[in-house]
Amino acid sequence: MPLEMEVTKNLYEHKILLAMMEDDFKEADVHRTFEEYTNIRLQHCLLNKTFAEGIRSDNGHIFMKVLREQVIGELNLNQDARGQDITYQNVMDEFKHTQFYNMENAYNMNDLNNENAIGFDNLLERARAQSAEENYTTAHETVFDKLLGEYFLN
Repeated sequence: MPLEMEVTKNLYEHKILLAMMEDDFKEADVHRTFEEYTNIRLQHCLLNKTFAEGIRSDNGHIFMKVLREQVIGELNLNQDARGQDITYQNVMDEFKHTQFYNMENAYNMNDLNNENAIGFDNLLERARAQSAEENYTTAHETVFDKLLGEYFLN
């Protein structure tokens, strides 16, 4: 599983645990969160050609059933919550680094929105950047690019 999906999985697992611990616990909230993650996971799986062909075949319902069972296992809904799961503090804040962990950014280029770097050269390399600094370094190869970047970004 790629890092982006691992972070997304951890975020949704954390959301489900928090929803289950609330005083006014509603199963509909957990179900909605589960469905959101299942849709994200389905979009990710559809990038695999074999899976995409299988889901469109007559046996597509079997692929969906297996995917749902896999999601249940990934979110640890098939086992009881432990104390260490509930006290887990190292979950990424959903507003922090969203441009680098949003699964849809690979297709809409929102992470290349010129907030961290200026220019449209090296777009593919910039899209592969894992941080804002790497994006900046990739976009500004020459001294002139760096000077323009510093002027417009500050």
